[in-house]
Amino acid sequence: MTDASYALSDYIQSIHPSILSLTPVFLGLDNLPSELQHIYEELGAKERTFLKYKREKDARETQIYRHIRQHGGHTANPFEDKYNKQIEEIFDKMEHIQEEKCILADKAKELVLTTPHNFSLFVC
Repeated sequence: MTDASYALSDYIQSIHPSILSLTPVFLGLDNLPSELQHIYEELGAKERTFLKYKREKDARETQIYRHIRQHGGHTANPFEDKYNKQIEEIFDKMEHIQEEKCILADKAKELVLTTPHNFSLFVC
């Protein structure tokens, strides 16, 4: 028994032979849902990592604010420089994760937009 994507490809080529260049697109249609699921799983993992870093950043900021509330704004916090450096590093990590998430989202968008949803558009 032939695979459905091959049967579809043969049928479309028999209707309009000039669509040979689209055959790879049709052959990859059966894998599209699993590819999208994989991309969304990666996005979810990146989001969890992003939220972990956000909690770390919030904890450092809370420590700085707690010292200010307890000792006033005029008293120097001995750990403030260390916390500020950690916060900046965490922001850099969060920015990198956001860029990776944007790349994955663009990849998912391209997969969906380049997949022909209506085959009659290509046959006309």
